[in-house]
Amino acid sequence: MDKNTITGFILIFGILLVWNLTMAPDAQKKLEEQQRLQDSIAQVEQAKIEGQAAIAQPAITPPASAEPDSQAQAQQQTLLQVQYGEFFPAATGVEKEEVLENDVMKITFTNKGGRIKKVLLKNYFKMERDSNNKEFKVPLYLMEDD
Repeated sequence: MDKNTITGFILIFGILLVWNLTMAPDAQKKLEEQQRLQDSIAQVEQAKIEGQAAIAQPAITPPASAEPDSQAQAQQQTLLQVQYGEFFPAATGVEKEEVLENDVMKITFTNKGGRIKKVLLKNYFKMERDSNNKEFKVPLYLMEDD
């Protein structure tokens, strides 16, 4: 080994030593991060316990009036929020059907899950018999909801 190689190794060692000292994680920051993590876990556990307690409570029968009680609605919304988290607004709503139609078929979609509910072939029929053993045509559904 010559003088330049030894000087190179000493410089590399010095750079690594300085980098290690300046880039070392702060012990205080590490403790704060661990404390923050434990606090967030405790909050989640507390929310789960409260949600289970809300689910375990007996169901409140709605009043006989036509309009729903605002307190019952708030309780129902809280229950959905505990069950579904950030997606609780999607758990409520009314099912609507959208129809896509051409000359050959008619497809009905539902907004709950965006799935196909019915598929009707327009130009095709199936033959069925009634109680008098007479045959009649029935529209051919490739797929129905049930």
